Amino acid sequence: MRGSSHLQSQSDYNTAPLRKQESGTPAITIFGLGLIGGSLGIRLRSRGWHVSYVDPEVAEERAIGSNAADRRLERLEQSDADIVVLAAPLDASLSAIDEAPSGAIVTSVCGLMTPLIEAAQRGGISFTAGHPMAGSEERSIDAARIDLFEGRRWFLSHRQQHEPLVGRLIDDAGAEVDSVDPAEHDRSMLLVSHLPQLLSTALAVHIENEHIDVERFGGSGFRTFMRLAGSPASVWAPLLEHAGTELAPHLEAVRQYAEAILAGEAVSLFQRANRLWESAGGRKR
Repeated sequence: MRGSSHLQSQSDYNTAPLRKQESGTPAITIFGLGLIGGSLGIRLRSRGWHVSYVDPEVAEERAIGSNAADRRLERLEQSDADIVVLAAPLDASLSAIDEAPSGAIVTSVCGLMTPLIEAAQRGGISFTAGHPMAGSEERSIDAARIDLFEGRRWFLSHRQQHEPLVGRLIDDAGAEVDSVDPAEHDRSMLLVSHLPQLLSTALAVHIENEHIDVERFGGSGFRTFMRLAGSPASVWAPLLEHAGTELAPHLEAVRQYAEAILAGEAVSLFQRANRLWESAGGRKR
């Protein structure tokens, strides 16, 4: 990750003064206090940020007890923070983007950039799409941890001017900025994130339908492939709904490769798969 030509330092950011907190404690409102939002809150509070949040599912006592926030807001419009982070599922974030307070910088941590960019443009919102490469199949604030973003890549859309406070947020989170074209980001995420989730969930449903004793017969390979099947529909259903049309041809391509393997092309296709695995950091076998 370090050394990538796409990664940026703080000097690459717009150096205009901060809009509210030119000195002193920066303030952030996190919309959605689950794994990502909660981990961000914990980390930023440890770096001196004041953190408020909007999430009807997380009581204020729970958020404060987890060190993830200082106070709860009922609505996003009540925020007086310098920056708002949309950390809820895509559908909820799309609904909330127009509710961001006037003058606040808005950014996101969702798995797709383009739908949010388009919504922000329609509403005239100052917005920078973001997506940290960190997460887990666990999504509640109970799984949040202070080091979730440490050393991780944090994508930012290169189409918007990067606000200095967004850069500070990412730096204080312990991550590294990777400036990306949003269309390239979304297409890549379809294949390396959304399609694996779809396949894992679909296979889990099929195995359940076949009444396989997975506790008895499921080994380490099964558990590796099934890890994503533990992901919640509340996060993934909106993403897959938005990506459905784009995902369909890739799903068909995977089916064709599977049929080719069964038809006698296993050696060549396994070799290609092995090369990809090794290029992604996997060990040679």
